[in-house]
Formats: sequence, C-alpha cells, structure tokens
Amino acid sequence: MLQQKNLTDENYLNIWNTMVSLCRNPEDCWFGNHPTLRDLNLQTGVKAGQGIIAIYLNLLNVVTNYKLKLNEIQISMLSQMIYEKFFYLKVTEIILFFHDYFKYLSSDKFFGSIEFKTIMDMLTNFVREKRGKAIWQHDEKLHTEHLEKEKSESIDWQQYCEQKGVDFSDSPIEMIKSNFGRKLQKDTPESMRKSAEELVYNRWGLDEAAMEYAYKSFMARYKCTPEYVLGKRKE
Repeated sequence: MLQQKNLTDENYLNIWNTMVSLCRNPEDCWFGNHPTLRDLNLQTGVKAGQGIIAIYLNLLNVVTNYKLKLNEIQISMLSQMIYEKFFYLKVTEIILFFHDYFKYLSSDKFFGSIEFKTIMDMLTNFVREKRGKAIWQHDEKLHTEHLEKEKSESIDWQQYCEQKGVDFSDSPIEMIKSNFGRKLQKDTPESMRKSAEELVYNRWGLDEAAMEYAYKSFMARYKCTPEYVLGKRKE
C-alpha cells in the first residue's frame, strides 16, 4: 500500500484542493472516463486503489480535532474493507464521497471519534442513494436525447406522401385515420371497395410499416380485411 506517514501539511493541503477542484463537476466524477479502484490496482501492479482511500482517511485524521483518531493499522484495514466492497467505484467517485463526508463532519453528528461503522454505513448509503439517483437521472437524460433525435429525424405522413409524389388529401391512410373513432357519414360499398383495392394492390407504394398501420386501421374500422371486401375471403 502507498505509505502516507511522511506526507506534510502542504501535501495534505494539495490533496484537499485537488478534491475540491474535482468535485466542482460531480457529473464528470460519476460518468467521466476515470479508472475504477480495481483498474488502478491492475494498472499500477500495487494496491494503489487502497492507497487512494488511505490518503483521504489520513486527511480525516489531520483535519479533525477528535482525540480518538484512526491509527495506521486501522487505516490499512478500513482501506482494504472499502476496496473489497466497492472496488468497482471510480477513483473520482470515492473522492466525491469523501467530499460529502467532510460536509457531514460539519453537522456535529460525530461524537469525538472516527468510526469504522459510520464510514462504511455512509459509503453504503452514498452508493445506493446518491450514486443510484445520479445514474437514473443520467439514463433518463440519454433516453430523452435519443427520443428527441429520433423525432427530429422522423417525418410525418404528409411529408411521406410528398416524397412519394402522391396527394396527401386522397391518401387512404389519412382518410381512415381522420375517420377513425368519430361519427361519420355512413360508408358505401363503393368507398369500402375503393379503400380495399388501394390497400390490397398497394397503389400508394407504402412501405412495410405504413402498410401494417393502414391494414390495422382498415380492419378496426370495417371489421374485416380488405381481401374479404374484394371477395378474396381473407377474414
């Protein structure tokens, strides 16, 4: 593990400033391209992940005025415990946790010591609640952006007709869609047959998706297939 015993006050001040600077952008801490604790161990070949945790545990010792602090063995044990349970966290996520932890220290919820259980409980809640909420919000944002992109790239039925070079107002799909669910003038056998012929012979050159929509709309309105109307007996 990285040794912390020889760090000076200036070193710890630099560590504090680095933490504060990183945590100004929590979105990057959550979702930026940063290594996990396990990645750090694999990349360095030493227990660098545990070392990062130990640095901030030592910082707690330095800045708090509690009489009972974590000794070197306790820091080593707690660093290993945190690593084993949360090795998948990014280094920046661990730093973000300690940033929140220092805020917690100012709320007078501690009673004279830094405790294993308090730190582990807070980290567990941090991962379940704050990290979980951040991931959910991030996924929702990506989903919304995806839908907006699809919407911007899609075209409405009128644009589709214009691309195909057909009259939008006479479109069988548009007539069925506008009539569906409303009280209309009674259909005549001639109008039913005309709509059926346009669908069966695909006189509008509809693609597969448009044909499926038109076919279902026809059946919903007339309670039979267009083939049946034409005497082809496909009920």
